Parts: sequence; C-alpha cells; structure tokens
Amino acid sequence: MYIINKEIESFFPQECAVIFMHAHPDDESFLSFGLISELHRRNIDVYVYYCAATNIKDNNLTQKRQDEAKRALDELPNENIIFLDFCDSCYKKENALSQAKQSDILNSIFQNLRNIQKSVILVSYDKNGGYGHIDHLIVHGLGRDIKNRCKKVKRLYEITLARDIFNKWIKKNAHQAQKYLPQTQYWNKEYGLPTEEIDYVYILSLQQALEKRKKLSVHSSQISSDEFPLCLTEEDFLYLFGKEYIKEVIK
Repeated sequence: MYIINKEIESFFPQECAVIFMHAHPDDESFLSFGLISELHRRNIDVYVYYCAATNIKDNNLTQKRQDEAKRALDELPNENIIFLDFCDSCYKKENALSQAKQSDILNSIFQNLRNIQKSVILVSYDKNGGYGHIDHLIVHGLGRDIKNRCKKVKRLYEITLARDIFNKWIKKNAHQAQKYLPQTQYWNKEYGLPTEEIDYVYILSLQQALEKRKKLSVHSSQISSDEFPLCLTEEDFLYLFGKEYIKEVIK
C-alpha cells in the first residue's frame, strides 16, 4: 500500500471536485471522515451523496438521520450534501434502493452531477461493499457505471476495509464482550479487501482520528456510545479506524 498523505493533491488535484458516494448517514464518518476533512481543509470541493437516506420508516426518522449527517459534515456547505430519493433497504419499502431501477438511480445522480462544473473524482465502495450490506453493493455498482458512462468522471477510487487487519484484531480480542466487537455475523465473509489488493492508505493524525470518533457519535440514531466502534479504547479505535484504505479502479 502506498501512503498518500504527502502527495494527496496528486491523487485529488485542486481542479477536480471530489464526490463521496455513501449509502447511509454514518457511513461517511465510519469509512472516509479523514479524507473528507483533509480535502476540505485544502480547499478542494467536496460533495457527499447519500444514496439511501430518504423516506426512512417515517418522516421523523428521515429528518433525524439527515440532520445527523449534516452535523457530522458541518464543515461542508449544506448544498454539497445530497440526499437521493431512495430508502435504506433494511426497511423494505417500495422506494428502497435495492428495489429501484438502476436507470432511475443513475438519472438522479447524473441530474446532480450537471450542477458541478468541474471534472470529478468519484469515491465509492469496494466490490464487497465494505461489509456486504445490499445498499453498499449497489453503491459499488453505481460507481463503476458512472465512471464508464460519464466523461466528467476522471478517476474512481473505492473506499474499503483492510480485512487482514480487522481479522487479526478480532482474533486477538475474541475474549471481549460481544458489544466490543463488530457484528460480523451481518457481514459477508469476504468483507473489505485483503491487504495485497489495496492500493493506497491515508493515515489520519491523532486529532483527525479523535474527531472521526466524535463525528461517529453524532449518529446517535445509528450507533450508541456503548457499542462498536464507539466503545473501543482510543488505542483500538486508532488501530482500526486511524487509516482509510483505497482501491483505484483503472478500467
């Protein structure tokens, strides 16, 4: 893996806008807060698209989750935080992302892309959708489709988890109470990517890592303070979430 910290603008040049495609509120903090924060600090235009964060169960929950997303991304202008009109598939509503036509999802994204005048670098999910949630897998496919169909998109990166590092940590901490460990029974067995398939890593500063944890805690409708990963010690949180891993899609 190549560390991009000292050359980050070679990977995310100033002349491009960067769009992070996430499935749900909290994914942005869980997977990519460090990169979002660093790019914004360098005055690079950053957008976050949530593909499944609208019409969730009821209007109150929808508003709560969207408000949490905006608080977690309070450095970004509100107009750079986009909620597509699809629902988290866990709720199995008619407008669930997993029930939508691919063409309808793409049309919604392309409509928003027209408002961005710059070339675009797209950041989506790896082939396993991070940990295998159906909406994450859809976001992975959307990223590939958009890159192939939209000339405005100059590069595609996929955020991932370092499977080997997680597995090593889980094995070491198997004696811990269940709440201290990730709920891997809900993950696919090939979650994330093995280290040899990961191209780049961004290493968060201690300040960024602590802020990442704080931003995760904003999503109180999704994550409680006594469950993984918020219940982790600072040392373990840094080990698992102090680095953000990237696969570049060339073709």
